This record gives sequence, structure tokens and C-alpha cells, in this order.
Amino acid sequence: GTGSFVNFNLQATAIYKPNFQQTTSTSTYGTSSTSYVDVSGMSVSITPASISSSIRICCYFTTAGGNTQSYDITRNGTSLSSGVGMAFCDPNSVGPKIPIGINFIDSPSSVSSQTYQLRFKTGDGSNPASFNSTSYLVAISAEQLN
Repeated sequence: GTGSFVNFNLQATAIYKPNFQQTTSTSTYGTSSTSYVDVSGMSVSITPASISSSIRICCYFTTAGGNTQSYDITRNGTSLSSGVGMAFCDPNSVGPKIPIGINFIDSPSSVSSQTYQLRFKTGDGSNPASFNSTSYLVAISAEQLN
């Protein structure tokens, strides 16, 4: 029999290389500040591949303390929530050790290094907030999505 040959003209395309950065810690940290302060050791830096890249920031940790607490993430020192906060908890109403997760998609519109920092504050300066009071392994990560 006769056969036919099909010639596919394939062009090479760039292979996607994941851009993922993570910082982990088992440190504890406390504050009596009613203004946001950096959580020591909870920052991560990533350099987007293009100006249209989206970055997913994930942060997982535990908290404790005697008052309402607020958590926020900054990019290069600027709040991603305009200072309102991204997570809130009241250990008095739900228990002494609360797991918290924050997921946020950011569009930095830049190809320069971006540093994301977790910050927190207490709602009442007389009752300090406690970050990771049990010394669990906690993490903040940044992943380029496109």
C-alpha cells in the first residue's frame, strides 16, 4: 500500500520555569503596638518575569494573645490592603491558638524585585498580640502565576 507523510512544522517555545520563593520560621514574636509592625523573619522577595506577571502571596501561621489582632502584608513597604488589614482574630472568643491563612493575588506591574512582609498589631496596647506562640513551622511564600 501507499502511505502519506505529514510534515508538522513545529516551533520551539519557551519552557515554563516556576518562579517560587518561600521563607519559613519557627520564631515567636509579640507586640503591644496598636500600629502595624513587621513580623520579624516573615518576608519573602521575588522578581517577576514580566510587567504583566501576577504574584500569589500565601502566608500561614498561628496566633495567640488576649485581644483582637490584625494582620496585613506589604509590598516594598506599601500595604496591599491600604492599611485596613487582611486577617483579623480575637483569641478571647475562639481560643488561645488560632491558625490563620492569607492568600492574595498581587499585580506589581514591575520586573524589579518585590519584597512582601507580614505585619501585625493588637487592638489594645495593654493586651499584647503573639505571633506563633507555639513555635510551629510557619511560612510566607510568593509564586509567579503567569
